[in-house]
Amino acid sequence: MQNNHSLNFHIKIASEVVPVAVSSLELGLERGELIHPSWKIDSIVSSEEAAFLCSQKPSGFWNKIISFNPVDRKLVGSNSKTLEQLLIRLSQDLICKTQYLFPSYNSGLQLIKVGLNNTEAATKSGETVDRDDLLHIDTCKGGFLNSSRMLKLSCNIDPTNFRVWEKGPTLFHLFNDERSRTDLLADCKKGLFRTGVNLDPEFVYAKISGALRQSELIQKKASRKLINFPSQSCWLAMTDVCLHSTLRGSNLLELVFMVRENVLSAPELSVPRVLSSFLASHVKQAAA
Repeated sequence: MQNNHSLNFHIKIASEVVPVAVSSLELGLERGELIHPSWKIDSIVSSEEAAFLCSQKPSGFWNKIISFNPVDRKLVGSNSKTLEQLLIRLSQDLICKTQYLFPSYNSGLQLIKVGLNNTEAATKSGETVDRDDLLHIDTCKGGFLNSSRMLKLSCNIDPTNFRVWEKGPTLFHLFNDERSRTDLLADCKKGLFRTGVNLDPEFVYAKISGALRQSELIQKKASRKLINFPSQSCWLAMTDVCLHSTLRGSNLLELVFMVRENVLSAPELSVPRVLSSFLASHVKQAAA
């Protein structure tokens, strides 16, 4: 089993039973479904460690969360070596569990970020572009759209409280719905199709991400499902296409992975390909 993350973690065989038809899990993820593994965060973190994690607040005016970059091994928002070492150990254990759950991804799975967010989501503060209580997709700077999908593992480390999500439609569904597609194109139209360089998938994706948050039609009319994540539970989603919002909860640990296209079960669902199809079909309409 090959590792492709930069922390050089050692693989440990997890104790969970491999689900039947494991490939269906990968395909479900790629279609925008949520995966709820049976393991919980309290199986790898003690109550004292959990309390320590929940007590941490980001330092610095601009830091909303504490994050660890496994590539350059840089901790942002804190200078605690104890926290850094704990995040590294937890990441190691959670990577192993994720690899065991999705074995076909192993050679193309790369951890790019570990985040600790202890802010209450229900505050609904900030500008529209920053609010997590609005349906949105997750973006990541650095050209990941050229070859990869974003896989996010979320862990509710709150000792007692639920985390409450609204899961909306996928980006695929919005592109296939005429009203939603027209609304997105209207919001994205300005400055989007002026030159050939603006057809770059990552540029278009950023524009669409902003348009989703601004769209009254999508924010008020899109179908959604309310989901309660119990304390200590974990869930996984490809949030580059899975629209979601957070209505309640604090104390969240997240691992963000990139999954290379060559290991995907359905590479035709990768964001670059979906965007290319979207642009090819509607560039003339948007430029009109």
